[in-house]
Amino acid sequence: MRFKLSPYDSQIIQHPVFQREVRGLKRWASSPERLKRHNRRVLLVVHALVLAGWLVLAVLLSVDLGNPASWNGLSFNFQQSSNILVWLIVTASIAAGALLDMTSMRTTLNSISGEVITGRWELLRLTLLSVGGIVNAKHHIAQLRVWRLAFVVICLRLATIMLMFLLVFVLPYLSPGYNYNLESFLFLIETEPHSAGLVMLIIVLTLGIYVIEPLWRMKAVTALGMAISSYTLDLPFAALLAVLGVFGMWVAQLMVIVALSMGLGAGFNIFIMQAILDVDVSNFAWLLYFLLSGLVMAVTIYGFYAILQAWGLRRSLTRLARIN
Repeated sequence: MRFKLSPYDSQIIQHPVFQREVRGLKRWASSPERLKRHNRRVLLVVHALVLAGWLVLAVLLSVDLGNPASWNGLSFNFQQSSNILVWLIVTASIAAGALLDMTSMRTTLNSISGEVITGRWELLRLTLLSVGGIVNAKHHIAQLRVWRLAFVVICLRLATIMLMFLLVFVLPYLSPGYNYNLESFLFLIETEPHSAGLVMLIIVLTLGIYVIEPLWRMKAVTALGMAISSYTLDLPFAALLAVLGVFGMWVAQLMVIVALSMGLGAGFNIFIMQAILDVDVSNFAWLLYFLLSGLVMAVTIYGFYAILQAWGLRRSLTRLARIN
């Protein structure tokens, strides 16, 4: 992944505040090249551990279930281990996502208040640097501090996709030796190529949102933490506000999900009623509705985090303007 997705981008990497604070980071995050190498190592390690766990779990199931050492039994155990491991990784990624929110908050609680308390903020204001540039630089530094955890969450989600791909497209060839899922999709390509194209778009869109969402969340929560840091110099009180802020964001997310479900579910019910009334609805119409629903969800999720990020940075700028 190129650095447009990482905190290293061309607009901020040359900022004096960014250059000063990046020297205090750990070695793996101290340059774009090192961050890229670190991302590759984490990606390989997480996927290697998941594959190793997959194999070990399949062997343990063979011992426990007393299955014979045959391709049929081994394939069955691989399927069972895939199902178990997918649920374990999904659970771990959810827990890691909650930890990412808390870590993003904790990392930024001292980002602005610490500068004010130590007097460095007054020195920064004596320079020709704009307040917006300083806040933007500190926001990118905060993202670098929590990048490792965010990228681990991304790798866990990629590992989930890898296991699901193996479960759906590879393991059926071991037993029973016939992949009904793949054959059905190839038949759909031959008979309804437009519907097959929509299926691919839906899959790509859904998986893309699933993988990239932790980065949107990290940027939003670090901006919210900076807003809290700019409003209070009392670190214990800031920690309390951070916890309340994270829970408030979760509640807001839940409300958005409920509203989306109700809105999109109403359209889905129309299709269900047409099916009950024996009204012919083509596969293309169903798939087009699901694609449009996915686009609405993607825009809503991105918009939620973008608005939260913009609000947090804007409140930081407003508060610092009053301090000046």
